[in-house]
Parts: sequence; C-alpha cells; structure tokens
Amino acid sequence: MAPLNWACSKGFLQAARLLLEWNANTEIMDREGFRPLHKAVTNKNFALARLLLDKGADIKAKTKAGTTLLEDAIQRNSSDGASFLIDREATIIEEPNTFGLTPIFLASTLKDTTFLRLLIDRGANIQALGKNASSPLHQAALSGFAEGVAVLLQRGAKVDERDHLNATPLQYAAENKKGSQHGNRATAEVLIKRGANLEARNPSTSLTPLALAAEAGHVGVISVLIHGGAKIDCQNDTLGRTALHLAAVNDKTGAIEELLKFGADLEARSNAKHTAIFYAIRNGKEAAFNLLLSRGANIRVRGPEGGYPLPYAREVAQKYPEIGGLPQMAAIISRLERERLGREV
Repeated sequence: MAPLNWACSKGFLQAARLLLEWNANTEIMDREGFRPLHKAVTNKNFALARLLLDKGADIKAKTKAGTTLLEDAIQRNSSDGASFLIDREATIIEEPNTFGLTPIFLASTLKDTTFLRLLIDRGANIQALGKNASSPLHQAALSGFAEGVAVLLQRGAKVDERDHLNATPLQYAAENKKGSQHGNRATAEVLIKRGANLEARNPSTSLTPLALAAEAGHVGVISVLIHGGAKIDCQNDTLGRTALHLAAVNDKTGAIEELLKFGADLEARSNAKHTAIFYAIRNGKEAAFNLLLSRGANIRVRGPEGGYPLPYAREVAQKYPEIGGLPQMAAIISRLERERLGREV
C-alpha cells in the first residue's frame, strides 16, 4: 500500500499533509481498488477528504470495480459521506459509474429511502435512463422496493414509463423474483393505487402483468392484480394463452389455485385449442396436471389437432424424448390410463 493510501486509511491528517507537500499521487489505488479519497470519505474523515480535494484529488474518480465515490458512500450507508460529496461538487449526483448508471439507480434498489430522498432533494434526475433504457422506477420495482416506488411516484416519476422493450414498472413487479417467493405484492399495490395500466403488454412477449405473475407463480401479485381489475381470462402472446395456461406450463400450482379461486376458466382454449390441462400434459408438469384434474378439468374433450388427452400425452412422449423420458410424464400417462379404465368399468 502506498504511503498516502495508508495514511488516509488510518486517518493520519498530518502525515497525509506532509506526503501531499511532497507531491504524493492522490489517484493511486490500493489492492482493493480504492484511492486515498475513498478511504477518507469511508472513514468520515472529512478534514482529510477536504485536504485531498484541495490538492487536486478527483472527486469523480471510480473504484476498480467501477463505482463512483458517491455510490460507495451510499453502499456503506454513509449519509454524512454522501452529503459531504454533494456539497463539495453537486454535479456528482449525475456522474455515471462504469456501467452508465447514475447514483439514483443504486438508491432505487435499497430498502431504505434515506438516500433516494437525499438525491432527489439535491436535484437527481428521476427520469434518468440506464441499461436497457430502464428508469429508477423500473429498478425499484424490480428490487421489491415498495417504499422507493412510492417516493419516486410522489416526486414525479411516470407510473407507466417504458424500458427498451416497452415493459412497465408493473410488469417488472409482476415477474420480479427478488421481492419474495410470492413476488412483489407491496410494490404492485403501490403502482396499482397510482393508476398503473393493468393490461399493459410487452410487445416482445404480449404478456400482461397478470400473465407474467402467473408464469412466475407469484400468488400475492395475482391476487392484487385481480382485485385491482385485471382481466383474468384474456389471451396473451401469439399463442393466445391465458394466465391459467401459463401457470400450467410452468407447474405453478399456487398460481393455479389462486386463479381458479377468482374464477379463471378451466376450459379456456388457446389458439391451438389447448386447455390448461393439455398444457400441463405437453410440458410434463405432473403437479399442475393432478391439480387441474382434481379441480374438474375435462379429459374427455378433444384438444390440439382433435386428440384426446391420453393419445396426446403418448404422442408428446414419443415426439419429445426430453419430456417423454421424465418420470412426471410417465406418471401423467399412467393417471390418464387409470382414468380411462375407471370410465370403462
């Protein structure tokens, strides 16, 4: 470690002053990728930080990992450090990291609104666009940060703003895997209360928020969306699948239960005439198949190309070895055979 880095890490102001008088390099990194100024701010030694800045230290310098000084202060939960840096140089609020993201994107992913409010109060752009043209509101929704979503909306963020795929924050919340095992219920509630479009579709997938939540198995979000007025049986994507179909495709039994509780059509058909149970068969999803069957799914009805469930299951098993070789698919076929024998008896 260079002498100046060491002095700053220890908070030795006079030693640092002497080294700087001898033209010590203010930008040399230690093995962890931090400059002397990073160390001073991290340790809240602001007298030392002022000295370094007065001697030419770059307040916009990045760590080896690509983060800015302000981001580093936020990551370390140092509101004093963040305020010091902004007071010293207001433009660092909009200084992007190596990945092109300004500090408000980091603040939008936390579980505390302190830094988000601080940045907005100091003039941070809440409409900034980051990777994939996503906004801070998209990032807050993706991270399950309901309080952050509320703050951004209160400060003027657009509830239905779109990313590069035209996805809305509600779509992010619906398919989010970070909020909880049941998805991003609290975030979805905030967005819906502020008027988010329940039927917004992503042009690349044509899936509504309800379809995304069903596909991901987010039971809590499904409930919030339906209570908010989402259309439960509308067709999605080019295949014309409903939310129930997508839950069956992905073996999301909790989602199936929730959709049926709200009256989803068990026999709704896709463009290719699949019902939910045919989708469970097609994908070898035994749990979804058994649940749908127990809830009264019709296995005496013709499906794709006019086939009944049992011959259709056998055809799928033969045509798609990766599915036919699954023990779950064998169990589905066995169950269908037993059901047929039961009817014959």
